[in-house]
Amino acid sequence: MRPLLVFLVGLACAPHARAVASAQAPARVENATKPVEDEVAAEWRALRRAIATARPEWERARPALAEHPARALLERAERLAERVKDPSLGVPVLVECARLASVLEPAGADRALARLLDAHLGDAALGSACEALGAAADELGLERVETFLQGVRAKTKSDGVRAGAEHGRARARFDALDGLPPDGPARLRALLRALAAQRPTTRRSRAATDLLFAWADTRVMRAAPEPDARDTAGAPVRLADLRGKAVLVVFWSTPDAATRATLAKHTARLARLRERPFALLGVHAEAEPEADEALDPPLRAFLDHHGRVAPGARQELTAEERALHDRIDALDRAHTTERLRSAGIEWRTAVDGALDGPWSRRWDVRGFPSTWVLDAEGKLRFRDLPDDELDRALDTLVAEADTKR
Repeated sequence: MRPLLVFLVGLACAPHARAVASAQAPARVENATKPVEDEVAAEWRALRRAIATARPEWERARPALAEHPARALLERAERLAERVKDPSLGVPVLVECARLASVLEPAGADRALARLLDAHLGDAALGSACEALGAAADELGLERVETFLQGVRAKTKSDGVRAGAEHGRARARFDALDGLPPDGPARLRALLRALAAQRPTTRRSRAATDLLFAWADTRVMRAAPEPDARDTAGAPVRLADLRGKAVLVVFWSTPDAATRATLAKHTARLARLRERPFALLGVHAEAEPEADEALDPPLRAFLDHHGRVAPGARQELTAEERALHDRIDALDRAHTTERLRSAGIEWRTAVDGALDGPWSRRWDVRGFPSTWVLDAEGKLRFRDLPDDELDRALDTLVAEADTKR
């Protein structure tokens, strides 16, 4: 577009004016396209919010395909994909197209993934897409995701994209541990260790370390891994401070109607056991924090490279990077505070930032809301129990804690 504009200006102007026009044309074109880019980015944020709101409802209700809400959202996503020019936006839009299409028809997901590979093989953003697809392998199907990632690894010339594909493969296999062949877990552990050893300050190596940690330490009857987290007031959260009590840890995100009902049940449990050795601790993860318009380019670039870094691990960051993370922390606290207000929650809540925040990663949280129950000695005892079983487990552990007072 720019060369054409310069050429047309040159036809109409004298030679000395042509040089001036050539120098000024890129700025004029950039200014002309910026409103369009802003409009597309705003539509993408709105679409992500709509998907985050609708997904829990359709997963519970399982509507017929003809009237499935994913169909209208997929049409919106496909129209948006046609308009996007920036790969950093176009890649995640096509990933979402694949996820939405997988709900409706497998062939649609295959088409979206083929388009993603063909259109963005040379773009750095494809590495992040590979990670996202690895985390979504349970939706898209492990075989489909691994086939795509193998294609990326075979065709890309970018080390960063190849690393993203490797991490996506590790994430997909980790979530499918029970279905791996006999030598699968050992091979996966070796892959994660190799990824963790590469450039240890990056988001990908840290994520691989967290998966190894979750694999080893989030097992029933082991001591609960101490989180490195802060609450909405910025105070450190320490499970050691809750020793002697049965503890219910509730991971939650966007409070839709069903989530609000679940949170209300936990509030009732807190009221019922308030005078007993019992503690309720929330961990909030924002479903779509990247849709926040307050995230300017420096913050987005930081998150793309590092992700959210637990407070105790920030010594690896430069002073400038720590200052950027302080701004991210402030936005995360604001999100959580607003969610607490809207859901009417008064129990103490840790801020985890995003669905793949440091605490959620280390405790291998795969869905929201999710619960862990700890005994008075701080050991992990139960995970994601149904309501009636959860109440019985809490009563048992609270009674055990009573006897140890």
